[in-house]
Amino acid sequence: MFYQYIARVFGLKKRDSVCRRNSNAARSLPFYLTAFVSAFAVYSMFSTSDAQAQPTQADFDAAFDAAVIVTTDLGDGIYVMECMGVNSLLLTGDDGALFMDTCWDAMSDKLMVAIREQTDQPIKYVVLTHWHNDHTQGNKNFANMGSIIVAHEGTRERLSVDTARWPSGRILKAAPPAALPVITFNDNATFYMNGQQINFISVEHAHTHGDIIAVLPNANIIHAGDVFLNGSYPNIEYDKGGTLVGTIESANMILEIADDDTIIIPGHLELADKADLIRFRDMMFDLKDRVAEGQDSDKSLEELLAEEPLRHLENDWGTGAGPLHTAGNVIYERIYMNEQFAEQ
Repeated sequence: MFYQYIARVFGLKKRDSVCRRNSNAARSLPFYLTAFVSAFAVYSMFSTSDAQAQPTQADFDAAFDAAVIVTTDLGDGIYVMECMGVNSLLLTGDDGALFMDTCWDAMSDKLMVAIREQTDQPIKYVVLTHWHNDHTQGNKNFANMGSIIVAHEGTRERLSVDTARWPSGRILKAAPPAALPVITFNDNATFYMNGQQINFISVEHAHTHGDIIAVLPNANIIHAGDVFLNGSYPNIEYDKGGTLVGTIESANMILEIADDDTIIIPGHLELADKADLIRFRDMMFDLKDRVAEGQDSDKSLEELLAEEPLRHLENDWGTGAGPLHTAGNVIYERIYMNEQFAEQ
């Protein structure tokens, strides 16, 4: 399962559905080797299995030291930077830079090197798609350089306190004051920078309780954050307000905005287009229907799981951005226990 995970997260199995406009993301052997080490650290960290060997601090240090930033040029001064599996967005121009999702603290120096290869302008704004630490741990380093951090109000609330990461129960300490968003919103916000209009749209009760997506209509690019994982089951954080229904609704909303030429950036995994998002949305419809059938039956959850109700989806969706998404029975049980679809 771990090897399948690496293949998906670091692009060893690439599909040609999205034509990158100007990519410098060619993979080399050193990239694959360092990606392997990086993947092991992230994969192991989210594992809840007692049998899974837990990494030491030395393992993490080695992974971060070996990791590389892979930059893809989307044109119009817009770049995707893949940082330990997280897809960050950089918008450049004379108005200054805007950056989305700061990745891990230990990756900030490498991110800055990659950013400076594209622009020498100050990073005016950092925008967060949601609160998870792989997307926000570098906040303080950007804030110390003068960046203004912007996010959904729910993201600030979550970062302000010690929080258990579901479902492992790992406690993530509250972010230091410098790492907290200083501008927040609950609905939508619009920025105008570098000839681009960037619409930040609040997505309630999808991946978490405070996700946002970014729509750049002039460039025909959408950053979906972790609301969309291209080639993986959805990651639904139920104890923080996430739902499958909300994730489906968010996919439908993005599909109403996108056209066949839109580049859609998922929070993890490879760049996508509208057809990829339709596949993801339809898979979630299938998940919902299968869970509803089980809830409407006379069978116990244990009996349903014994039948492996998502076996038909495993080859396409059973490996993705970490072990939170790797088993059909795991995602089936979580949805079954947290949402009610069957008629009462």
